[in-house]
Amino acid sequence: MSIQSFHRSTLGRCIRIFLPVAIIVVGGAFALFHSETTRGLTKIRSSEQASVRVGTNAIKELLHLVNRDLAFLTEQASFIEVVSEGTNLARQQLVEDWKLFSRTRGVFDQIRWLDQNGQEQVRVNFNNGNPVSVARENLQNKSGRYYFADAVKLNRKEIVISPFDLNVEKGKIEKPLKPMIRVATPVYNRAGDKQGIVLLNYFGEKIIDKFEHVMRDTGTRPWLLNRDGYWLKGPSVELEWGFMYQDQKASLPGHYPEAWKKIIAVDQGQFEDRNGLWTFATIFPILEGHKIITGTQENIASSRLMQSDREYFWKIVLLLPNDQFNLDRWNTGAQLIGATMAILLAFFVGAWRLVDAWTREDELRQREERFRSITNTSSVAIIITIDHLGNVVTWNPAAENAFGYFEKEILGKSLTVCIPERYIEAHNSGLKRATETEEYKIIGGNVELFGLKKSGDEFPIELSLGTWRQDNERYFSAVMHDITERKKIEDSLKYEINIKNRFFSIIAHDLKSPFTSLLGMTHTMSQMADSYSKDKLVHFATDVNEAGKSVFELLQNLLEWSRLQMEGGEFKPQIISLHDLTQGSVSVLNSTASEKEITITNTISKDTVFADPDMVQAVIRNLISNSIKFTPFGGEIELSSCKKNGFVQVTVSDTGIGIPSGQEENIFALDQKTSTIGTAGETGTGLGLPLCKEMIEKNGGTIWSECTSGEGSHFHFTLPVEPE
Repeated sequence: MSIQSFHRSTLGRCIRIFLPVAIIVVGGAFALFHSETTRGLTKIRSSEQASVRVGTNAIKELLHLVNRDLAFLTEQASFIEVVSEGTNLARQQLVEDWKLFSRTRGVFDQIRWLDQNGQEQVRVNFNNGNPVSVARENLQNKSGRYYFADAVKLNRKEIVISPFDLNVEKGKIEKPLKPMIRVATPVYNRAGDKQGIVLLNYFGEKIIDKFEHVMRDTGTRPWLLNRDGYWLKGPSVELEWGFMYQDQKASLPGHYPEAWKKIIAVDQGQFEDRNGLWTFATIFPILEGHKIITGTQENIASSRLMQSDREYFWKIVLLLPNDQFNLDRWNTGAQLIGATMAILLAFFVGAWRLVDAWTREDELRQREERFRSITNTSSVAIIITIDHLGNVVTWNPAAENAFGYFEKEILGKSLTVCIPERYIEAHNSGLKRATETEEYKIIGGNVELFGLKKSGDEFPIELSLGTWRQDNERYFSAVMHDITERKKIEDSLKYEINIKNRFFSIIAHDLKSPFTSLLGMTHTMSQMADSYSKDKLVHFATDVNEAGKSVFELLQNLLEWSRLQMEGGEFKPQIISLHDLTQGSVSVLNSTASEKEITITNTISKDTVFADPDMVQAVIRNLISNSIKFTPFGGEIELSSCKKNGFVQVTVSDTGIGIPSGQEENIFALDQKTSTIGTAGETGTGLGLPLCKEMIEKNGGTIWSECTSGEGSHFHFTLPVEPE
């Protein structure tokens, strides 16, 4: 076959058209593959980091509560009375107050007051859910114990926190295992004289249980380690608390020495090695405790085993194994390669414009937006006590602040005034059941409910409930925390996830349809091209071109949205001329408008604004393209502007079909499907207007529409004249 006949053949014509496109598309495919695999890995890394933050915040919250409890006990009126006056009556009242507190909280093995000489003055033990005070003749001198020696040297509002270890009785580790943390602070009388220390023995299992609970949905098993890398919560029970048994192999350094070197070197981070993806963070218990006591982070005295508050720390570590990590990586890559190959095989004439756009665009850079940190800033515990009739007996200042009722106006009244109506029936029936049958469904656990303020507003609370008898009467005590901020964060995260899911659902759905058309038409052309006339082939090529335009528009919007979402993405506002900028978009789109005999008029003034030119051009392009799509043959599109209060308002008007009734509120929302068919059968993606809204707001402006079905559309947006 001669060269001339080859060029005239079907194969030759296809190669001449396809070869330059294929070379460019292949290059773009590799770039896109890299970008998409990077996006998938970024999503995994962000998810692991978010999980570590959840675990860290949960433990910090418990540390905050323990130290708030310590502050609360040292500032009790009955305790101040004892250390100042020392009367037997005051001492008896203190014992009863501590027993009530111990029963209500249920997290302290012991609550103790030791005087300046280390002699126990008051001790309350928590025995199987029943607080018991130790008789004075059985109280012990602890002056020789390290925790007393450390704590008695502290100044006002300084704390000491012991190492997290197992309780030891008579030189042997107690069975079953009892994890324990001791927290102490000095106490003073009214004259300002130090009167010893208050010491709390905290059930460390509460920290481990909370840690496991909040991390149950992470997908990887979380680890909690001490400063030496020993597991407090590890891969198996056999590997936990190895330092108590002098087992150096039962530690992360013993199993993963190289990884531990990286983890111990910095407070938080993430890295990959042959084992998988490591994500970790550090908790400083003494520092966290001191934040609560003083509101500052100055250096304080610490345990004899530590030189500073930052030497006492725990590590939260997640390990995502390589097999799972690489599976996500290659699944993402395979899907992307498949889509790219479909474009390569199907594009032909229409692919020219798509590839040309790809080669002019910067490399697609996208990082998944980090999940917002889940934080929970609680106030001092709300403590309320009611009798068997449901009437309020005690009401602390925190309850006043939370519910809006002063103590004098709530004591003796039914607690139902603070309970939303939908919960009252359950509250009354539960109170009756507990009083008559002593059946308790929520005692000792935490539940999330809503409280009712005096103003009538509801707010979310976390409730723990305790019960006891006094003078043959049943009483109930509740410890509550306002979790409003935590719920706001959770709702915000859910909304963002829904938005992202909606976005990628649109991409998957709208890419499939044009790809199907392209593959069908190109297959027909390749199999039956010799039997078709030139006019028929031109018709097919036109259809391919239109399908290519649809894919191009979708990918163009995707690129713009990706830049907006990318952390640290380029945003370069400057002084620009709106007329010159919009005229460029008008010139580009005039050819498309002329196909429908639509006239575009640009009357925008020479006014300047302070904005990112690429973003503004993308907005103008989307709005004009939208007007062309929904304006019938022979219609008109006008661009105009005016100045208002330091802003320039730009208006894009058309004589199109307008917006159907009921959809006006949804056209700018990414989580709503609003795409409709144009007047010439054009298809849309539903991404253009949400993208415009995000770009305009990023530049400090607003965007809105004034449309009537069948009477055209008017889209307005504003941009600042000068930097703020």
